[in-house]
Amino acid sequence: MRKVFLFMMVTLDGYFEGPDHDISWHNAGGQEFSDFANNQLDETDTLIFGRRTYELMADF
Repeated sequence: MRKVFLFMMVTLDGYFEGPDHDISWHNAGGQEFSDFANNQLDETDTLIFGRRTYELMADF
C-alpha cells in the first residue's frame, strides 16, 4: 500500500495566497527547507494539484 503525504504551504493566519492570487510569499528559502522539499520529491512518484494551484504553478 502506498503512502499519501500532504504538503501544504499556508500562512500562520490560514491563507494560501495574497491579494490578486499572489503566491510569491511562499518562497521559504533556506537550505534546510530546500533539502527537506527535495527529499520529499525524491520519495514521491505522483503530484496532485487542484485546478487553481495547477494554473498558478504551470509556469514554474
